[in-house]
Amino acid sequence: MKFTAFALHCKLIELYEAFGWDLYDKFDHAYDAFKLCLTDPELVFSKVTITEEQKKALMASINKKMAAAPQKLRTTFNLHCYTYEGIEAIKESLLAARAECSDDKFKMVFQMIAPPEYKAEVVSLDKPGATERLEKALEIVQREIKARGGQFKLVQGVTRIGTRIDDVDNDKIIDNMNRNEDNEGSQDSSEEDEGEGIDVDLDGDDIQDEDN
Repeated sequence: MKFTAFALHCKLIELYEAFGWDLYDKFDHAYDAFKLCLTDPELVFSKVTITEEQKKALMASINKKMAAAPQKLRTTFNLHCYTYEGIEAIKESLLAARAECSDDKFKMVFQMIAPPEYKAEVVSLDKPGATERLEKALEIVQREIKARGGQFKLVQGVTRIGTRIDDVDNDKIIDNMNRNEDNEGSQDSSEEDEGEGIDVDLDGDDIQDEDN
């Protein structure tokens, strides 16, 4: 709101009187309304009285200060191989997954947590796309290790690592907004999990396995 007032060369209190306080009335918090503006601004603006000039300035401030942040997604799994190929079977399985799933947009990193547990991670703005890539990587690793006589066991599916205070569920915001409107009718950091891991050098020979 302060940046918007500065852009419009007006007093902050004028914006609160125009539409700011209404955002608190219609939503649980004005911050929730601003987050919703990133995906559905007209839904928010339809609930308050705001001029086109104010809309433009407010959206510019929101897009600048509340841009989406990249998210880290992770999946963990166990790999065993008791055949002659041993470590090479594990390495080739991970190489196959990296070749098919990792690119400039979704850079996939494989790490060994502690034999036989491994993890794959992707950092991306596109959560659905990154989730799809990791799930595909799991399928490839499972297929390749089994083809080489090894075993695959999923430890944890694709999970977002760490949370941000501004990772707000838009459906929840809308539900709260509707509840507030119903009430009007009647009455009224987190920390990121920095799991330890050992980089898996798929192009070298430093991958280890407890079975060999």
